[in-house]
Amino acid sequence: MELTIRNYPHGLDEEILPDDYEVEKERADDLEEDLNAEIAEENAIYVDSYAEANYFAACYKYALGESPDNLKPLLAKALENWFLAVRFGIVMDVYEFIRLLALARAVGNREIAEALAKTKRDRYTDPDVEAEEIVFAVAELLAAFIRRDDEAVALVLAENNPATIDEKKIYRYDRMIYFPLLEMMNAIHQGDSAKLAAALEKRQKQFVDFFKRSTEKNDPEALIDMPGLAVAVIARRRDLKFTDSSVYRPSGL
Repeated sequence: MELTIRNYPHGLDEEILPDDYEVEKERADDLEEDLNAEIAEENAIYVDSYAEANYFAACYKYALGESPDNLKPLLAKALENWFLAVRFGIVMDVYEFIRLLALARAVGNREIAEALAKTKRDRYTDPDVEAEEIVFAVAELLAAFIRRDDEAVALVLAENNPATIDEKKIYRYDRMIYFPLLEMMNAIHQGDSAKLAAALEKRQKQFVDFFKRSTEKNDPEALIDMPGLAVAVIARRRDLKFTDSSVYRPSGL
């Protein structure tokens, strides 16, 4: 069956999308040839690159119209190798940590998710990568929810209450992509479905607005909102009622 490119509100560079997929697929295939030898050498950078290629290929394939069910093996491969790279000591920043933790939660690998959720902040603090405090709050909250540690959730939110944070002072990328996640998890902690629905609506708008202005319309981050999807999974597991039919957050994963 021929696939149909998905309709994204932020727009796509549809002409080059198939090439984007082929480039990452070929990169993954090439890296796979020596993967076992590099794993034996505990080559974290090599394994990380292989994981990234598979993840990017999955995002592009989803945008090209592949069903979420058919993407699960590719995403699982990316997750397992990314986690292996972490075990090998790969340097990791907070954005990469959130993506990896969210991927583990979204695809339902509880073993990896729970192992990652115990990670200390200094393990994903890269001095060469600047990030607002709210991004670290999102990472800590996501980890605490996965650990089912409501006390830690309450503590992080007490120190990072979205109702009292001045959004205008937050760097644009962090404000538009990560601050809505903070609001969503605050609503989950409060058990407030109406507040969650409002935060989810804001998440959609900010996400679209940010990538609409991006020069990289086919950025894998713009094709699957993995952190948003992981937060939605947490909300459903806590029996909050909401509707989310966004192309960016395929519940079929």
